[in-house]
Amino acid sequence: MWVDESAQNKDKANPAGWVEQIGQATNQLGSFAYDEGTLTRIADRWQLIADRCRDAIGEAMPLTKVVGPGLDLASGAMADKANASGQAYLNMMKSMRAYCQTQADHCRKALGTYTEHEDETAATARSLNPGNEGGTI
Repeated sequence: MWVDESAQNKDKANPAGWVEQIGQATNQLGSFAYDEGTLTRIADRWQLIADRCRDAIGEAMPLTKVVGPGLDLASGAMADKANASGQAYLNMMKSMRAYCQTQADHCRKALGTYTEHEDETAATARSLNPGNEGGTI
């Protein structure tokens, strides 16, 4: 059986060393950050999907009111299955709309927090360097 030599030689009494290695590996993975424009675009896209789901919900109502073509049992059973399918679609669209709306709301909340922090940082910078709008503090 193949075993990594470094795994065999790890100091089991020093978990801090493992944490340090994990931290170094994480730092090498890179990072990302959202700016105001990106958060706005993401929120707008989620909102667009939520709005389209809302429109689809309105258009799907006839799918839950299917009437069988005849009075026989088979026609009624087919209509019941069609209505159940339409209701499942409607429920899925409602769930999807709620999810997308929540995502849009979270992005807008994050955007509000972001701009609030940006405004606070700018105000702090101005108070530390009165009279200068730019440059090094």
